[in-house]
Amino acid sequence: MWRRRKVSNEPDTAWTLFDLHCATGDRGTEPWERGFGGAPRARSHLGGQAKSTAARTLKDLVSIESGSGDREGLDRLSALISDRLKAIGGQVEFIEPNPADIYHMADTPKEIGRMVHARFTGTGTRKILLIAHMDTVYLRGMLAQQPFRIDGNRAYGLGVSDDKQGVALIIHTLAMLKEMNFRDYGQITVLINGDEEVSSPGSRAMLTRLGGEHDFVFSNEASRVASDRLSLTTAGIGAVVLNVQGKASHAGSAPEQGRNALYELAHQILQMRDLSDPRPASR
Repeated sequence: MWRRRKVSNEPDTAWTLFDLHCATGDRGTEPWERGFGGAPRARSHLGGQAKSTAARTLKDLVSIESGSGDREGLDRLSALISDRLKAIGGQVEFIEPNPADIYHMADTPKEIGRMVHARFTGTGTRKILLIAHMDTVYLRGMLAQQPFRIDGNRAYGLGVSDDKQGVALIIHTLAMLKEMNFRDYGQITVLINGDEEVSSPGSRAMLTRLGGEHDFVFSNEASRVASDRLSLTTAGIGAVVLNVQGKASHAGSAPEQGRNALYELAHQILQMRDLSDPRPASR
């Protein structure tokens, strides 16, 4: 079982290396406990190998700068992810955002990154969707000051937690399933988008459609330090464009007839405090 934990001393830049819990005792009752194909497996060897290769993959992912507005970097990273998914048997394609589906906001990039879409067909019936994102909030050039590094059991780097660990997690979970010859699923679909940090303007339509077509959807974002568990809900955002129009009047002879748009806008901004609850949410 993959166990993930975010490190809090350097927000969004530190990640505890993947800790794969393996057992080598008697066969259990579950497929992952007893091995597959009727034969026991040396899962400790498999887990140790996966942990090592996942760390290398994480380094490769972090070493490519991929800010939400960096189309060249996103293309390079999406090509790397595509190659890794193809290598473990996925049917992979790139999906460009459909201009008709783009939800334009103030920070929507001129060129939105393409999506990586992969399918793995099994012998079962259930359909599972795994999602993660490859874009980050960092600007090009910052990698030189904060390159990927490992210190003890912690990995550091730009976007290592949000969300390149999620991409690595998907790749190596699927690689382990292939290694164990586990195909007891109908289809596993992978979608990696490149615009999550700017509210997924080009991928939200695809995410919504695929979500409705699958039995289970797993978003591979980082878990919280204090609650290393699955989250069933997550926070969202809202955007409002507010236009305030004042009324012109002479400031010396008739100031009372004017209306200052800045005063009204300041009043509206102060009222926005009522839209949120500052108390810590229960996790």
